[in-house]
Amino acid sequence: MLRNKILFIGSVFLLSLRVALTQEILIFNGQPLSELKLQAGGWGGGTLAESKDIVYRGIISLKLISMNYYEGGRIDFTTPLDLSSYFKNPYAFLRFRVFPTVSPVTTFPGAGGFMPGAGGMFVAPPGTLGGAPGGAPGMPGMPGMPGGAGGAPGMPGMPGGAGGMPGWTGAYSAYPLRSFRIVLYCEDGLFVSEGFPFEMQTVMGERWYSVAIPFQTFKGKGNGVVKRMLICTNSPQTLYIGQISVTVDNTPITVAVPSRNITARVNTLVRFYAVGSAGLSTLRYTWDFDDSNGLQEEAIGQVVFRSFPKVGAYNVTVTVSDLVGIKKPAQEKIKLEVLR
Repeated sequence: MLRNKILFIGSVFLLSLRVALTQEILIFNGQPLSELKLQAGGWGGGTLAESKDIVYRGIISLKLISMNYYEGGRIDFTTPLDLSSYFKNPYAFLRFRVFPTVSPVTTFPGAGGFMPGAGGMFVAPPGTLGGAPGGAPGMPGMPGMPGGAGGAPGMPGMPGGAGGMPGWTGAYSAYPLRSFRIVLYCEDGLFVSEGFPFEMQTVMGERWYSVAIPFQTFKGKGNGVVKRMLICTNSPQTLYIGQISVTVDNTPITVAVPSRNITARVNTLVRFYAVGSAGLSTLRYTWDFDDSNGLQEEAIGQVVFRSFPKVGAYNVTVTVSDLVGIKKPAQEKIKLEVLR
């Protein structure tokens, strides 16, 4: 009897483990594409190719050069990948691990020297007894002309000023990465997700970012068996892709604030800040500054500022929700006392 119970519990454990493992499909994780029966290439004016420059896992990454939403890279599946169940799952995400770099198209060129070197700071004084003036300012300054009869020669000009500071090498993008355009070609149609403003989540100490796109944002029709994936960006970008996966994440939304009780002065700006968490979901923060007249969207953002013209007590409410509206929103309240 005990043995049967142990076998039953073990079977249940293995079944649950198998279900847990199927919550994520690793499409690419640093292996050569030939081993995965995948092929990479360009789309329009973009490119996607294997690279060993920067690696997240395994031995390679995929280097993507994308110009816009319609020129990027493609991945072809020799064996089509069945993702039909994920299109139906509200908690399913297409996830990328990316390493953004600075494309020559998107960098500001290094500026020139900060200031040109100045000439000599002083001209030489004239020679005594009516001598001719000293030398003019120079780079470096020229010596002064000899004085007249009986006059001493002028002092040499001061050396020229130092050259300007070197300009910054290009390190900033004029067009930040804000969203992808992903096209999934199926056997009998296609699905497109475009412009979803994802959060670029990172792990402490890593330069690799996690980008997660909900399957709920894909529009189109098809059987969900994918044979080609297009990856394009909202602006000219060069980045490395270290991992591509399909995963399910139903982590609930939570929110915290630094303090639930604060005081402020009349007509003084107050800074409000909240930290939300919900796994892979991209979050939206809305604020109401006085719940006596009902909750309203009076400000949007993780950090907001507000002043209060009247003395009194206020209940400030922050509501955190996911952008696709799948998960239950979370709220936190702050008691604010405004003093004269």
